[in-house]
Amino acid sequence: GWAAFSNGGYFSNARLQLTNKAKEFLKPLGLEIRLNEEKKDTDLIQPQTISLKKLFYNTAEAEQLQTIGDTLKTRNHIKIQKRLASQGMRTGICTLLYGAPGTGKTESVYQIARSTGRQLWKVDLTELKSMWFGESQKKVKALFDNYKALCNEEKRTPILLLNEADAILGTRHSTATASTESTNNAIQNIFLDCLEDFEGILFATTNLEKSLDSAFERRFLFKVKFERPQREAQQKIWKAMLKELKPAQTKILSECYDLSGGEIENVLRKLAMMRVLKEEVAIFETVRNLCENEQCGLKGKRQKMGFII
Repeated sequence: GWAAFSNGGYFSNARLQLTNKAKEFLKPLGLEIRLNEEKKDTDLIQPQTISLKKLFYNTAEAEQLQTIGDTLKTRNHIKIQKRLASQGMRTGICTLLYGAPGTGKTESVYQIARSTGRQLWKVDLTELKSMWFGESQKKVKALFDNYKALCNEEKRTPILLLNEADAILGTRHSTATASTESTNNAIQNIFLDCLEDFEGILFATTNLEKSLDSAFERRFLFKVKFERPQREAQQKIWKAMLKELKPAQTKILSECYDLSGGEIENVLRKLAMMRVLKEEVAIFETVRNLCENEQCGLKGKRQKMGFII
């Protein structure tokens, strides 16, 4: 535990560095430790750098996210931590955001970080998987150790965001035979242990909630399901992102095209490009055509297949 590989993968890309344990041991000896490694500015996202974005939710989602946002406001969070600790309860707040893609799960975490003034550490879980035996488990443990050290350094508890959590938190194999299955099980067991003693603020997002292991459900205090936006929410999204649309037009769009917030944004991005390339664009007609293309037939009726005798 005195030294560890970083940036694992192929051996030629691996680097050896001291661990926090080694640095803490050497500190009292008066040795100044400097690692030949620059800290990435993108690792920690500052709240003031997050652009304000108005999000529209269905009623159930809005109420739950409002509660979470209020909980993470500095004064409320401090009071809640003291209350939980006084009753012998865990003080960590873990939230699972799951549901359909393009419904604003990741962006919701960004906006919560911005509104509560908290730094955000977004982790790519695929980087935790290494081809070297045993390295993945060390990386998972190091992730939570580094986050704990970060919490001790900062006055306000940062948010740890595990995006697309199903990449590593999938269903465990009860009878693992392959080496990859055994490794995944070992990684997941370490995650469960770390979440059990977690004292910070964690968000995990996934589009494939059914693939998550049931053992993780208890570890998440809040579980918010993101449904595709209902018609009323779709109309608000259309109007907020394209001011030229009239109420009657937003109603037609919501009734004819069942699009998520991310899909609506795709349509309007293409519209913005066309308005640069062409002098005149019939906005509503163009938007309808773009909606047809965005659906790409995936949400339409499937063609019947069979044999004619």
